[in-house]
Amino acid sequence: MKNLEVRISSSTDMNYRWYVYVYNTETQKIIKKISKGLNSSDDYSERMFAAEILKKTLELKLKSGIELNPTLKKKTEVVKVCDALDMGLEKKKSDLKKGSHGNYECAVRFFKDSVVKLKFSNIKIHELERFHVKSVMDNIQKERGWSGKEYNKNMGYIQSIFSELVEWELMKFNIVRDIKPKKEIKTEGYILATDKEHKKISKHLYNTDYNYYVFYSIEYYLGIRPKEILLLKCGDINIEHKIIRIASEDSKDNSYRYVPIFEPVLSMLKKMDLSNKNYYLIGRPKPYGCRFFKNEYFCPNPYSIKRDTATRKWKEYIIDGLGINVKCYSFKHKGANDKLKAGMDLKTISEIFGHSDEKITELYANHINSIRFKEASKIKLEEY
Repeated sequence: MKNLEVRISSSTDMNYRWYVYVYNTETQKIIKKISKGLNSSDDYSERMFAAEILKKTLELKLKSGIELNPTLKKKTEVVKVCDALDMGLEKKKSDLKKGSHGNYECAVRFFKDSVVKLKFSNIKIHELERFHVKSVMDNIQKERGWSGKEYNKNMGYIQSIFSELVEWELMKFNIVRDIKPKKEIKTEGYILATDKEHKKISKHLYNTDYNYYVFYSIEYYLGIRPKEILLLKCGDINIEHKIIRIASEDSKDNSYRYVPIFEPVLSMLKKMDLSNKNYYLIGRPKPYGCRFFKNEYFCPNPYSIKRDTATRKWKEYIIDGLGINVKCYSFKHKGANDKLKAGMDLKTISEIFGHSDEKITELYANHINSIRFKEASKIKLEEY
């Protein structure tokens, strides 16, 4: 309706209760106001971010003719599937970290593309049925070659988006919630390189790209995740005390941890110029889009390297170059196995890896079972 506006009632005083309201400019009256979720934070920017999302949601409802108040005239046109998904994603955004939001965004994009392809785009969101959702997800799985695990993961994202739509009364109930998940094929995890392949890979990287060899060595010897390595600053390296500090915002479990530096990584780091504490330990000299020589990056530099850049390099050097089909990340697993073989206890390895539970480390170090079986075979039981 032309005479309706959505406004935000806010204040710099965090004791003041914020709300978003629909205002009738003709009668100069508030016809509906909502404060849900706006006053849970004492941070001004967080409140304003939540208020802006709520404002956009209400504006979309008004534009689509959804009834906000019994006194409003209800139109026959309501929100269609793709618009509703965009709304749900926008509402969900405030609850997600940047990486997680990217996953949700991809799932919604895949879903919307399939909705258009299957000619469901004119369906009103409140008329959407389980059949439509299953058809869309099956179509995506077929086109993208999803495994059962990938299908279920993305279905989880979509289910969460639909929960937002129920919360904002665009649907009566979540039609995705009871859809049966796909069967997941269990795998043995990462395929580990043999010791012979390991030596071949190390020699090849050392001779082909020494800086990348250092990156790979940090992962294998110290058990630091590739993404964490790429976010390390020179100031995080303490050569004197032989430790690396993983900052809380960079670690997987959002907590600080310190990793001991073993040889030969210690010798490698001693040769590097760590004088600029704000440089990335494994970085690049220029922003993306600029050309530079191979020996100028994967070493101390002012700009960070993307995770997928490291993955592409591994494919170029090892999978395509040597024909050895193992992933770079598998050397974190192999490092755990080799540390166990060398006599390091599981608890210490778990601390180094930053795992909250030793059971997680056991998944990495499959050599633990061979040790246990060997010990179990020594047990003598009385004959009966």
